[in-house]
Order: sequence, then C-alpha cells, then structure tokens
Amino acid sequence: MEFKFSIIVPIYGVEKYIHKCINSVLCQNYHNFELILVDDESPDSCPQICDQYVKKDKRVVVVHKKNGGASDARNVGIEKATGDYILFLDGDDYWLNVNVLEVVNKRLNQFKSDVICLNYKKIYETGKEIVYFSLKNNMPRSEMGRSSINYIIQNNVWTSAPWNKAIKKNLFENRQLNFVKGTTAEDIDWCARLVLFAHSYDFVKIPCIGYRQRNASISRAITCDKVKCLYNNILETEKVVKVATEEKRELLLKYLSYQYGSLVKNISLLQSQSQRRYFSLKIKFVYDSMKYSNSRKIKVLRFATKLIGVRGTIEVLHLMEVLKRGKNKNE
Repeated sequence: MEFKFSIIVPIYGVEKYIHKCINSVLCQNYHNFELILVDDESPDSCPQICDQYVKKDKRVVVVHKKNGGASDARNVGIEKATGDYILFLDGDDYWLNVNVLEVVNKRLNQFKSDVICLNYKKIYETGKEIVYFSLKNNMPRSEMGRSSINYIIQNNVWTSAPWNKAIKKNLFENRQLNFVKGTTAEDIDWCARLVLFAHSYDFVKIPCIGYRQRNASISRAITCDKVKCLYNNILETEKVVKVATEEKRELLLKYLSYQYGSLVKNISLLQSQSQRRYFSLKIKFVYDSMKYSNSRKIKVLRFATKLIGVRGTIEVLHLMEVLKRGKNKNE
C-alpha cells in the first residue's frame, strides 16, 4: 500500500536554507506526498521562493499567512493536510537522503504504527556532524504493536521534536494535537500530548533529518522570556503526566526528567545573575524531578544539584559557558 504523506514546513526568515529544505523533499524517490509550505509572513524572499516551487511541482501547496509563529504555522498546515500521515520539517533543516518516505512507507506496511520516530544528525556550521541516536538496529518485530512503548522507554528515543516523527493523521482530529500559539517551547508539551493519543510506535535507526545547529538561531538565543516559556511548558507537561496511564506515565516521567535537565542548562545561559537566581528558586525541587532519566548528562546534573544545590549548579554551568566562549573567541 502506498500511504499519502503530508509534509508541513513552517517558513520564516530562512531564505539561505529553504531551497535545500524543499529540494530534499521533492527529490524523494517516493512520490505520493504533498509538501505544504506555510509562509509565516517571512520578511525575506521566502514567499517568492515558495511561489516559484508551486509552478514547478503540483505536489507543492503554499499558504501565505500573517505572522503568528511556528506553532500557528504548523496548525495551519495541519488543517490543510490531506495525507494519511503527517511529517513536519523546519525551514532550515533538510532530509538527508532520497528514500526517507520510502523507508517510512515500508515500515508502515509492516507494522502500521501510529508514530514512527526517525533518527537524525546534528549539523554544525563548522561541518561537524553527530548522529543523535546511537542504536544499531530498527525497532525489532518482537517489540511492535502495543508493547512498542516499552522499547521507546528503554531506549530513550522520545524527544521533544515534532520534525523527527511520522504521525497518523487521525490523531490530529478535533484539534487535540494542535500546537499552542505564542510560545517558543511548544514542542515539549506537544510531544507529551502525542504520547497520550498514540498507541503504537516504531523507530528507524538510519539518520533521516539534518538538524542544523545555527549559532544565530532562536534556539540558541537564550532570554528570560524564553526560559519562562520553557518552564511553563514543563508545567503543562506535568499535567499531561497526571492523566496518563501507568505505562505511558513511565515514558513521560523520563521525558519530563530530561526537560528539567534542559531547563537547568538554559537557566545557566542567562546573562543576568538576578534572573538566574530567580529561576533557581523556582526549581529548587529539581533534584527529585530528574530522578527518572537514564541520560548520563541528566544524572550528572542531578548529582551536582545534590552536592552543591540548584543555584550552585547553575552558577558553575554559567562559569563554564563563559570560559568556553572566551576560549573560542581567542582561537
């Protein structure tokens, strides 16, 4: 069976990267898909570039809308989607090979999972590339079906990224998986809610996505408002944990533990000492919140908070970052 895929790309300020992003989808050797480009009132040449692709390929759909952020753009794309499965792709990222959809379609024909998690590479501006998941095999047949969540839990392959997942379209019914508009950390709460609605999972080991690590990207510009959004989305995720089944709660607690570790790291990147102190008081309970994670770096953070406290850990991390930046500047 050939499933139809809807690939949704929110676009804003990425004219330097958008051609590679779009072409990586259009060059797929699997052809039953639609590419939905949502122009979020991009201030550069992206709107014109998108319109050019509509003329070249009938599978391309372009929506021009008022600026509302990535969440709003994704929601518009979801409303337009007509495929059996939805995939997201950010405008500055790209697919690494021409058989991404072919691989996904093959797995769906074998197992018909609600969600397929795809491996990816972090691509740095220096040319350095790091494969994110080091698993040597795809999810085995013996783990498929209702028990597949156990594999996801044991192998820590559930991340707060919508763009490394192929998701069954009917999970989006009644807008139950709409993104929350107006926040910069919307992926955290959204990926937690996805766990509530999905019943079967899959994992593909081959890196499929090139995830650019841009020095000037929003994700690297840590501000007080961004940390507040991150903190608030973690609180929303805690609400999701409370209503989850026991099995899903195990996955979500591990997921939440990792997010709290990320929050500690993000707070340490704030330049204002008073802001760092403010947030360290807000998360003074974080030692217990990180206890479920199997991640080595989260375990190290948890040990540090026990040894020197939350505020001490944040200040040590901040100093390490200052020294690192000074070293890079001198090289």
